[in-house]
Amino acid sequence: MTATPHALSRSHAPRLAAALIAVIAVVGTLLVVQDRVHAATLHVDASNSGCSDTTADSAVTPYCTLDAAVKDSSSGDTIAVSAGEYTKVGTVNDPSITIQHDLIIQGAGDGSDPSTDTIIQGASVAGASDFYVIDISPNSSNPTPVVELHDVRIRYGSTGIRATGDAVVTIEDSTITENRCVAVQSCSGGGIWNNAYMTIRTTTIVSNRANEHGGGIVLSGRPAELTIQDSVIAGNASDADGNASSSNEEYGGAIYVDGFLAGGVLEVHGTRIENNSAWSADGIFFESETEGDVTENWWGDASGPGGDGPGGGQSIVVSDDSDEALLHDPWCTDSACTALSSATPTPTPTPTASPTPTASPTPTASPTPTASPTPTASPTPTASPTPTASPTPTASPAPTVSVPIPIPTATPTPAPTPILTADNGVEVPVDGFSVGQIPTGESPFVLDASNENGGQARVEVPGGALPAGSNVSVGPINDLDALTDQAPPPDGADVTAAFVLQAADEDGNPIEDDFAAPVDVTFTLPADDVPPGAGSGSLVVTFWNGDRWVEVEATATTNPDGSVTFEGSVDHFTIFAVAHMPGYGRFGASSDSGAALTTWGGGGYARLDEALGAAGLVAVVEQGRFILYSPGRPPWLNERFVAVRPDGVRRGEIVFVKW
Repeated sequence: MTATPHALSRSHAPRLAAALIAVIAVVGTLLVVQDRVHAATLHVDASNSGCSDTTADSAVTPYCTLDAAVKDSSSGDTIAVSAGEYTKVGTVNDPSITIQHDLIIQGAGDGSDPSTDTIIQGASVAGASDFYVIDISPNSSNPTPVVELHDVRIRYGSTGIRATGDAVVTIEDSTITENRCVAVQSCSGGGIWNNAYMTIRTTTIVSNRANEHGGGIVLSGRPAELTIQDSVIAGNASDADGNASSSNEEYGGAIYVDGFLAGGVLEVHGTRIENNSAWSADGIFFESETEGDVTENWWGDASGPGGDGPGGGQSIVVSDDSDEALLHDPWCTDSACTALSSATPTPTPTPTASPTPTASPTPTASPTPTASPTPTASPTPTASPTPTASPTPTASPAPTVSVPIPIPTATPTPAPTPILTADNGVEVPVDGFSVGQIPTGESPFVLDASNENGGQARVEVPGGALPAGSNVSVGPINDLDALTDQAPPPDGADVTAAFVLQAADEDGNPIEDDFAAPVDVTFTLPADDVPPGAGSGSLVVTFWNGDRWVEVEATATTNPDGSVTFEGSVDHFTIFAVAHMPGYGRFGASSDSGAALTTWGGGGYARLDEALGAAGLVAVVEQGRFILYSPGRPPWLNERFVAVRPDGVRRGEIVFVKW
């Protein structure tokens, strides 16, 4: 791709659309403000000797921790966080500061001095946390939470901020720094992982790292949106081994846009993109079905972006799989054209922005995510319902605060995190990992995860099954089409839910040997995901072995609410799925026929034994000869059959059966 400097290559239609959206948003914002007059302002101040997480009621008796204030807050509240360090030490059951309703977090400043700035962190040092610092995720009671973060510094998490689904997020006058997404084998999105509608303004994203893609930011899944204005993205790295020039194929040092962004938005303007590193595309890696616009930015060189751009600055790479272009012309020929041009971030910077520190500052009016004042046009997202008005602050010391109206694009389906390359070669988008560490001793370890439809996965590791200090991760795969394109189910079968399970040692190396003891797994399929007419017998837990789906022997229980729970044991981790296989565990012919040439519906030896009965036998052709299997025969007579068919008869295979 080439470009001629300063030759603007866009039509005026998006500008008109953006203007219309802005008008709608302003009117909507006024309505939202009116409805939020009963919201409260909560105060957090760890330095106040009278602080309490149980009896906090005002600035005189504030909360000690931000996490407690968030949990006690209601939709529409503002949390005023005084200067100080606020550390969220994540656990398996409570990993992050989780926000699921309309909320404004107002800090005192985004610098590195806890006496004047608000520092929100996942640990006391970088690299010590396996969890997101802040996790913004909708739930059934609030599918479109509107969340604002102002004047804060977020650091020392696995990922600084994760946002998913139809959340509408504004980050302003803040710094996201020193987050390390390296705890699991394939971790993307060091600073920010966004699957929602996100606007970033006058914010510094610096010195974050991911061991796969998107050291600074990942934009992933569904029609997500990311608009960045007047910010700095610098000194971030995508590297698996600390060496971004090695051939591990990590992409997007500053920003990584994955290939599932149909209908989404990427807009970056007035921003400094420099000193980032990656094996490919140290600036932006772009794989999308929607045109991106990254014009009027500084790329570290007056000649413009490198890679698919014409210059020698930070490179942009448009994937061969991308259907659309990444507009980058015109660009800034001097860093002074960006709002934060006075900052000079390096791979280990100390940003200088420090807004006015006050104990309970008032957030300023916040524009909508898509109608920010960019020097170029914003594409028009597809209209979809805006969230219901929710009460917002005008209360106590703070005047009324304007809140952005979400203008989502299409299909509201939360999806989310890194692109995962499993050990069997399948590459799928994984929607947010649950991560935990195996404790010392014989105590069992439990880890849960859920997908966008309420499907659940649980891993129970008995003491000694995995080495102490090992990291276990469980992530839902919501894009089942992407999975089945690479791992097709048998004819007539459908995958209804899927999760990826991983284990890595203390150094991050994947554990590929069989476990020292079986690990229990439980999968629950919600009633709405159970195919019409499907019984528990035709729903099967399977794992992908690199060639085909193999059954995991599991017991199935249909619950009173119509959901189905499967319980089994495994000796290794990979991609697991619940598949609907009509006719599973049955022959195409009835046992009343006595003998028949028919087909087998699939299933391991336990199902085969049940279908045959003690006196039955089945024969298959192998290298031109029949080989036989019968549950009633001595085991040594079945040895050859089992050796050739270790997982049983294949689904759909033609067999001769006799009862």
